[in-house]
Amino acid sequence: MKRALIVICLVLVCVFGLVACSQEEQHTENQILTLSFELNNKTHTYNIEYDSDNNIVRVDNTDYYEFLEDGELITDVTILDTELTDYFVRNGGKSK
Repeated sequence: MKRALIVICLVLVCVFGLVACSQEEQHTENQILTLSFELNNKTHTYNIEYDSDNNIVRVDNTDYYEFLEDGELITDVTILDTELTDYFVRNGGKSK
């Protein structure tokens, strides 16, 4: 009886440990892409957090929507990278 209780406790500890590691692993999958542009002698920096599927999780500059003519929300980090670069270059800026 005592041995069975010890085994159950060990199994529970292992299960909780695996769950904790799994949640931590999911959280650390996100990456940060930092883009920096210069336009009219002003530097614009964008830190874009995205997940393993290239879906944007967060952008620390929320004003990146301003240049979108059709108002569509960009959810793919590679598309946002291309659009931002194109916007700044098209308006006389440069990528840093």
